[in-house]
Amino acid sequence: EHLTRFVGACTDPPNICILTEYCPRGSLQDILENESITLDWMFRYSLTTDIVKGMLFLHNGVIVSHGNLKSS
Repeated sequence: EHLTRFVGACTDPPNICILTEYCPRGSLQDILENESITLDWMFRYSLTTDIVKGMLFLHNGVIVSHGNLKSS
């Protein structure tokens, strides 16, 4: 519910990619880097809450690796 659905992957070096479901509003990175989008406090709170829920889901499941999650 809180994660983008994984569709598939290509691991044929040097071509390595991950295929996920389409996100019509773009990626989170697109939103955070777009200075024309104002992020009100409710959005920031919701975003933080969703990240925490996603981390809890990953850490309470079989897969405990989340890659390189960082605030920068």
